[in-house]
Amino acid sequence: MSIRSEISASDSRLSSVDGLRGIAILLVLGVHYFHETSYSNPAADTQGPFPFFGALFAYGDLGVELFFLISGFVIALTLETSKTPYDFFVRRFARLWPALFVCSIITFLVVSSVSTPYSLLVPQHLSNFLPSLTLTPGYLWSWYFPGAGLVDGVYWSLIVEVRFYLVVAVIFWSFKRSSLGRNLVIFTYLNILSRAALQRVFPGSNALYSEILIPDFMPWFAAGAVFYELYMTRISPKLAVLLLCSMIAIIFRTSTFVGDSARSPFVISGYALLFFIAFWSIATRAAASRLFEARLLVWVGICSYSVYLLHNAIGRLILTAIPGGVPFFLQFFAVLSVIVAMVAVGYISFVLVEQPARRYITACLLKDRRPNQLSTQA
Repeated sequence: MSIRSEISASDSRLSSVDGLRGIAILLVLGVHYFHETSYSNPAADTQGPFPFFGALFAYGDLGVELFFLISGFVIALTLETSKTPYDFFVRRFARLWPALFVCSIITFLVVSSVSTPYSLLVPQHLSNFLPSLTLTPGYLWSWYFPGAGLVDGVYWSLIVEVRFYLVVAVIFWSFKRSSLGRNLVIFTYLNILSRAALQRVFPGSNALYSEILIPDFMPWFAAGAVFYELYMTRISPKLAVLLLCSMIAIIFRTSTFVGDSARSPFVISGYALLFFIAFWSIATRAAASRLFEARLLVWVGICSYSVYLLHNAIGRLILTAIPGGVPFFLQFFAVLSVIVAMVAVGYISFVLVEQPARRYITACLLKDRRPNQLSTQA
């Protein structure tokens, strides 16, 4: 299937949202390949041989938060097209798990069979499949399998996603469904206040509370749901601004991470503001949203989930195998080649794994097999 036909087949999707997905995955690729990989010594906390690009993508990990913002939007859509909680969770399982299963096996086999500085740094164990495929923290398994961790460290964000699914499903089916965005905003404030109150009563409880109810990430998810309500014209732009400003205020407040004083809260806040502005243009159907509909960007966004699952360990494994004496331009060409290869493999996974498995699982487990409007977006 060509790029053109793939994008034509996705017209039922919001192309601009897929374009934002493309930006998010490119940011993540940039930070992992240019900023966080020291090719001569992968254990070192340096940015490798490309200082300009390393600095350019120093905050590329915020692409994950952009994914969370997008998730808030598309999960609001998925909930609306799901008749029951069972329907919702089957759709989420069909969306996440098949590609996770296949990509975990590929990553495990590649990292286990190839010896490079990076693969030696992150040895694989069969027990790593337990937290990875159940999307649960490794420490839950360490009682029986010491050292159990994730097949690839980037899977942490999927664990956060699953917790959001549990929270948002409870809120959606417990309160007025058409007010999901507003309810998530209220929950976000109550969540943060509850954590602060609990910390006063039980000092040291922050870590466990944050692990379960993800208060630091909820503003992103809640804002995405508000953008969905704005897109569906259920709330006025004035109310949307009020709700979104309250969420971005929390993001500004929590933008300085403990133990990472090198990160500027102003830069982090600036990225958050840009993400919100971009989504505002989509939610209000502004002409500027067409900037995110570039065909190549949309195509990358469509297969971004598989790219995300595969890129980190395998990409770093390849890059750390490059000899230190290789000329600069060849090293740079190698990085670009790995990026292209990861996107290509991600596309193959999307076509051969994600789409067929999703159709098969939903057809087998759901009674209503008719496609919902924009149902392929989430």
